[in-house]
Amino acid sequence: MSSTRIISKVFVGCCLSTTFMEIIVVNKPDAANLVTFSQFLSIALQGLLTMRESVLSPNIPLKHYLILICLFFATSVANNYVYTLHVPSTLHMIIRSAASPASMLVSWYVKRKKPKLNSLIGSIIITFGVFIATYGDATIIEKRQGKFFQWCMGVILLLMTLISGAFTGLQQEIFKNSITIYHIVGSVLVFIGTYFYFDFFYNMKQHPVKYKKK
Repeated sequence: MSSTRIISKVFVGCCLSTTFMEIIVVNKPDAANLVTFSQFLSIALQGLLTMRESVLSPNIPLKHYLILICLFFATSVANNYVYTLHVPSTLHMIIRSAASPASMLVSWYVKRKKPKLNSLIGSIIITFGVFIATYGDATIIEKRQGKFFQWCMGVILLLMTLISGAFTGLQQEIFKNSITIYHIVGSVLVFIGTYFYFDFFYNMKQHPVKYKKK
């Protein structure tokens, strides 16, 4: 598969995923976990159906897979929870756009290796471009709901997910071997964990913050 085709698929897939996620969350904020659950289910099924003939013996210790699963699951659930803390979607997208610089800084700190100048400039340009596009598209003034403390908690949680997402990327770098049974088991575990969180802990999961008007 050519590089152009791969980049096109990633770009189109990310854009469509973000667009549909925004549409769903605007109409039904509580559906964020269901969307995550469906994504993990499709990943697990796709791996089981298409990779079953090329599954190899695992060469990486199980603990590395467990760390990756925990990081990925925590980041996904935290991103979903932010929607219920009344953080405007514009601010949500702007903060999320800083994922690339955050990953480079975390990698720099952990590996003690300076990022390449062109990579650093590219990530900053991407972040700045997303900021301009998102801010410029925010023609409708979003009403501020909830308390200021809850809004601050949402912003802090978003910043924390940037860091956890960067560590998730670092953890993924150890997976240099072909797909193994651990890859499939990992997807299934994330899928099961999301199901338990979504179904059995319904009363404990995120709900829009209610407040009394003065």
